[in-house]
Amino acid sequence: MINSFAVAIIVAVLAIYVINCLEKFVIATFTLNRQSNKSLKHLLLEPFADIIKFFTKKAPAQNSENKFLFIIASIIAICPIITAFCLVPFFDITANFQANRTAYVYQAGFTANILLLTGLIFIPAIGTFLADFSDKNKLLFIHGIQALTQTSSTLIPIITSILAVSYLAGSLNTNKIILAQSSHSGVFGWYFIPLIIGAIVFFVSALILLNGHNFNHLKSENATHPCFSIGYLGAKHLPFKACGYLQLFFVSIIFVSLFFGGYLNPFGTYVLPENFRHFEQIFWLLTKTFVAIFCFILINTTLPKAKCDKLLGVLYKVLLPLSLINSNVAILILYFTGN
Repeated sequence: MINSFAVAIIVAVLAIYVINCLEKFVIATFTLNRQSNKSLKHLLLEPFADIIKFFTKKAPAQNSENKFLFIIASIIAICPIITAFCLVPFFDITANFQANRTAYVYQAGFTANILLLTGLIFIPAIGTFLADFSDKNKLLFIHGIQALTQTSSTLIPIITSILAVSYLAGSLNTNKIILAQSSHSGVFGWYFIPLIIGAIVFFVSALILLNGHNFNHLKSENATHPCFSIGYLGAKHLPFKACGYLQLFFVSIIFVSLFFGGYLNPFGTYVLPENFRHFEQIFWLLTKTFVAIFCFILINTTLPKAKCDKLLGVLYKVLLPLSLINSNVAILILYFTGN
């Protein structure tokens, strides 16, 4: 059996490469950045050139007060995301277990609680905060607190939206939430229709979460504050850059799993036979995920970055009340359907 962690690393690297190419394509196509090359060949080869540049670029002398935090910050940022790769249900492993098959490739043999996956996505924010805390620049430390506050504030409306979905599904298990949306009507059985408010709240909160990353280069070009410690230039910055892409990947997976059926076929029936059905399920999950990733990248790269106080006002004054209304809608649906 293939080592689950090794395969998770390989899949993570492929996801980073595809998202990087997609990001460069969006920047070249939908923005006025003249330095972006629209040639497909250059878009596919540019990530390899970036990696070579990262490893060959000479990093300046370390300017940190705490060397231990300087080293462990990148580990805290990347390890939870890699762990999440072993827990995401890319297909219905329950059916494979019932048929006495071990068709899962690199999953950990059980489907994770959706709240556990969400927590793993938020842990990297602590790593970026520790990276700022280890630096001597106090202005950078203040900005780290600001980014951590913005990131942690998105947790409240996101968790509230997840709980509303769990009311309808009757479980917090990720695989059971996806299977609860299965029906012969296909798309019309997915939760984005009855819980449209929750889907909007989750999407906007995820945008704020991804926009508040302290190592965000796209939005830090015109910033009046430093966007990252100068000690993390070169190869030392790779874990944080990879973490940003993987965080985007998993936020999109959770989003489509909660509201858009995850690996379910949008037409209600599968085309491939049962022995090859998990390949079709992986195809549908990745297709939905990269459509969501495209939307996140398009909005994040074309709209200006808002101030932290404005975003916090939107979170607590708009999104949080809407998420509570969405929870009440879910309870009413259960009441009137006799569940």
